[in-house]
Amino acid sequence: MRLDPRGILRRVTGVSLFLKVMGIALSLTALFGTGTILETRALMRDSVKKETDEKGRLLARYIESTLIDRLVTGDLVAVSGSLREVARIIPGVAYLFILSPQKRVLVSTLSFPLSRELLAANNVGVNGALSEELLETEDGIINDIAAPLMEGRLGTLRIGISQSQIRRTVNAMTVRLLVSVLLVALVGAGISYLLAFILIKPILNLINGVELVEKGDFTVRI
Repeated sequence: MRLDPRGILRRVTGVSLFLKVMGIALSLTALFGTGTILETRALMRDSVKKETDEKGRLLARYIESTLIDRLVTGDLVAVSGSLREVARIIPGVAYLFILSPQKRVLVSTLSFPLSRELLAANNVGVNGALSEELLETEDGIINDIAAPLMEGRLGTLRIGISQSQIRRTVNAMTVRLLVSVLLVALVGAGISYLLAFILIKPILNLINGVELVEKGDFTVRI
């Protein structure tokens, strides 16, 4: 079955003026609401991601300043316990582990051996700068941070922060915005109906008057 664009256009343009006014008003409300939701989602996603990234950098500095003495003395048991405590109390931390300068795993909060892909996924940047990478895992997107310990002489701290919190926050705000847009749409529908009625009634009166005049009734007043 072939679509007839002209036939569809005739049907659309052939609806009553009342429906046209209502359709225009509701279409503008829908477009404005959709644009607002999409723009707000993008702004929120960027804002929450920046906040998460900053949390990861602050966490890296905190761990380095707190555990540096234990790393120097080689007290890996205490270091491991401290990392597990940090991962437990700070939401969103997927893993914490420390690599030696030779890329050997010293301590890790994960209960299973680290894969070669994860170990090689991120490295300290040029001149020992902190490096960040987004990794796709079975548990979702992970923001992986590689921070040098004592400029790399004690190894590298790797922090994985799950992006699922960002998704949950953005989705929750999107639901709230959607409810708000629906309420606005209902109010807009009522205003559109009133506006259409105000605009259409004089035109209908004019048409009725013309029809009466055509029938010979010259007493009608418009």
